[in-house]
Amino acid sequence: MHDRTPHAAAAARYPHQSHASGPLVDVSSPEGGPGQHGNTYVQGFGNLADPLAIDGFLRIQEGRVNQFLQVSDRRAEAQRSALQQAADRLSNIANNIGAILKLEHEAIKKQLQEANAKVDEAVKARDELRRLADGVNWTGSAKVSDQEIRSKWKQLEYNIRSLASVLAKCQTKVPSDKLTRTRLDEVSTAWRKLLVVDDYKNFLIGAYI
Repeated sequence: MHDRTPHAAAAARYPHQSHASGPLVDVSSPEGGPGQHGNTYVQGFGNLADPLAIDGFLRIQEGRVNQFLQVSDRRAEAQRSALQQAADRLSNIANNIGAILKLEHEAIKKQLQEANAKVDEAVKARDELRRLADGVNWTGSAKVSDQEIRSKWKQLEYNIRSLASVLAKCQTKVPSDKLTRTRLDEVSTAWRKLLVVDDYKNFLIGAYI
């Protein structure tokens, strides 16, 4: 006799399903806890909230940040080193230029001192010649020999040439005062051209003196 109950009908329609009685979904695990699907779901959220996983993630990020900072520090150090080297080179160049200018200043200063000394000698020799020519009382005085006068003239000429040679090495400019230009015109009307030519500059200065 066939069973006419609904459960029997369902069993006949789905013969492969288990006929055992019990709940439709097994929520128990072999350990007696929640079922497999529920356990996996809970474990997924557990991984997100796991302090060890978060700590590992933070360590990875910290390592990346430290690596980036190290690269940035190396680049900054390289730039600082390059800038320091450039500053050192500029400082050396400035020091060299300063030393050269100092040497040139000392040389020009020495040349001017020598020129002033020669001017003094030339003025003294000129005054001596004037004294010999104009101030000598020939009456009752010892006559100055021609040789002594020629010697004084030669000394004066030498001093003038030396002074002109030293002054010709210094920087010259066209004089602005009328008296100097007039005296140069007496030497040569082409003195403006001769003053800028090294071969004639010292002769022009000597003639002016």
